[in-house]
Amino acid sequence: MSARLLLALSTADYPATPGDVYSLSYFAAALGGAVTTPLSLDAGYQLKVQNMGTLNGRGKTYLQLRAEVVNLVSRNYPMSGAAFTLTQIGRFEVLVTGEISIAGTVPVDGLTRLSALTANVTEKASTRFVQVSSASGRVLTYDLFLAYRFGDLSQDPYVRPGDKIHIPPAGRIVSLSGEVFRPGTYELLPEESLEALVSYYGGGFTLKADQDLIRVSRIHTPEGIPGETQFVSYKEAALVSLEDRDSVFIANKEVNRPVAFFEGAISQVRMSTERSTVVQETSGEIEGTSKMEYPFYQGETLGNAVRTIRDRFSLVSDLANTYILRKGQQIPVDLRPFLYNNDFSHDVALENGDTVIVPFRQYFVLVSGAVKAPGRYPYVPDRRAEYYINLAGGRDELMNNGRGIKAFDMNNKSLSLEGYIPPESMISVPINTFTAKFNQVGPIITTILSILSTTLSILAITGAL
Repeated sequence: MSARLLLALSTADYPATPGDVYSLSYFAAALGGAVTTPLSLDAGYQLKVQNMGTLNGRGKTYLQLRAEVVNLVSRNYPMSGAAFTLTQIGRFEVLVTGEISIAGTVPVDGLTRLSALTANVTEKASTRFVQVSSASGRVLTYDLFLAYRFGDLSQDPYVRPGDKIHIPPAGRIVSLSGEVFRPGTYELLPEESLEALVSYYGGGFTLKADQDLIRVSRIHTPEGIPGETQFVSYKEAALVSLEDRDSVFIANKEVNRPVAFFEGAISQVRMSTERSTVVQETSGEIEGTSKMEYPFYQGETLGNAVRTIRDRFSLVSDLANTYILRKGQQIPVDLRPFLYNNDFSHDVALENGDTVIVPFRQYFVLVSGAVKAPGRYPYVPDRRAEYYINLAGGRDELMNNGRGIKAFDMNNKSLSLEGYIPPESMISVPINTFTAKFNQVGPIITTILSILSTTLSILAITGAL
């Protein structure tokens, strides 16, 4: 059995259709025992049941027709055990005209519903006023939107032999997008306004909808102005009329939320709104300074924001020396209590336009002065000044006598040479030996003596002395 035949057999309201083929089986002793014969429903809906009579199948379902056939056979041959089965569904053609790509006859079968004939309609087609003229001349109008949206099959009937389907042009087709539950393109009835489009067709607003910022875009106006756009509130939606091909967009109110910015040592992880602005070298690696937007709700604090984006911070983020740049003022903040101690006693409320600057924590130590290879060297935890001086080639004994060495942290505070040196510190080894100092001033003295000697020679030659 074909899939369509199986579907017809399992469909309670499958209509008896001209061209249907049936198998009738029954037992009749007068006819010599079991009898099996094929039957078919003709174009006039007449079913001739051998020599027992003719039944009219018009307006009946297959199940109703089956009951009549079994009853007819039982009256003629009592205790015959009659069985009547559909073996092939009828096929026929219907005429489709109007707003369809190619008008003409379309082959269908007894299971075909009206909606199946609207697959190739044009952009101007109406699905709200589809006309069906039956073979008897009766004209009915169907609204396929009710069938699509609510499953109202009374608006999507089976097509019948002799039907003529006409698809008229639509009056108004309007598109709806944005923050509604059912965005899409809809054909409005003549009396329906923006309010009906949103509440009835669109299913209402989502929780994110900005009901005071509804954009209505119009392709053309009576004045011939192309691309006209207006913004309206839903409070006045009942008064807003829509025209054919209008587009309605419901904005997301979160778009207008206040925004703060995080800038500096922000990780690249899941940062869709970041914009790399500066590249600098840190400890031999490239670190990118990034900027990201952080939309927030009124009253949200920095502590909550920091915990929300905690995976954006990395080892080079200097959390202790972060600050908020607000209207030209710097507000120092330490982010560590928010992240590690659940301490919000010094939390700060965010304001629109705040920029949270997260400096880089650069993991190196600078060694300068009387060493053989001054420069900056990678930071290693739990190391003293002597370690970094040795990395720099050691103290140059011709230039430094072992005294006067000093260390400073990133804030220029003195550090003990016997303590551990933190990152971004500077170790200064001064030039303080006589030889080094003489070497510094020796060329100057030599130059001065040379000039003096030259001057005296010139004076002697000229007799000025």
